[in-house]
Parts: sequence; C-alpha cells; structure tokens
Amino acid sequence: MPLQFQHILFNEGTPSVAVTNGLLRIRSGVDVPRSGTLSFSLEPVSPNPVARLARFAFTLGGTDPARVSLEVFTLEGRRVATLAAGELPAGRHERTWDLRESGGRRVAPGVYFVRLDRGGQHVQRRMVVVS
Repeated sequence: MPLQFQHILFNEGTPSVAVTNGLLRIRSGVDVPRSGTLSFSLEPVSPNPVARLARFAFTLGGTDPARVSLEVFTLEGRRVATLAAGELPAGRHERTWDLRESGGRRVAPGVYFVRLDRGGQHVQRRMVVVS
C-alpha cells in the first residue's frame, strides 16, 4: 500500500524527505516543539537555485496574530526586497519574489539570504540566484 505525505513533522532539527527505490531518505523538514504545535519556521527556498521566481513558505506558531517581516538581503547585508511586513495570523503563509529589488531592478546573480523576523526571533535561508 503506497503512503503519501503532505507534511512530515519532526521533534528535533529540520530534515526533509525523499523516496528512492522504496527507500525513505530524510533531508529537511519543519521543527515541531514538544507541545505538538507548529513553531515559528521558514521552509527551504523553492526552487534553489532560482532563475525566475522564488517561493518562500513559513509558519507562525501559536494562536494570536504576530508582527513579522520577510526580507531578502545580499551577502553584504544590504536589504534588496521586503516581501512581508506587518501583522499576520498564526498558521502557514507563502510569498513569492520575482528577483527584483524594491526599486524594480532585477538583482544580479549570486548568493542571497531571506530572513523571517517575529518579535525578536529570526530564521534565515540561503538562496542562489542564477541568470
């Protein structure tokens, strides 16, 4: 009987899952605190490397809305885009980025970081932009 998973949650670390020739391989995932509710997390950038459009999925744990920011930075720490800023409800959210700076110009190929902040907590992911 085949098994299908939409989400796989782990108690420690952030592994993901792949199946090859019937073998389950864990590569990354979403951390779940021992309380059993989804924590504050940012999933890996998809796709990565990215050529046209990057997708960012993140989860805000708890039950109350939270003030968050989701921003893209260069390796030097210069902010190039703000994808979310303000209060969002608890739960899973997605944003996309068209590889353009806030001024509308396309970013150069290279390594960038996306950073999710919520009330003193932050998590970031690395992404590679290709031409």
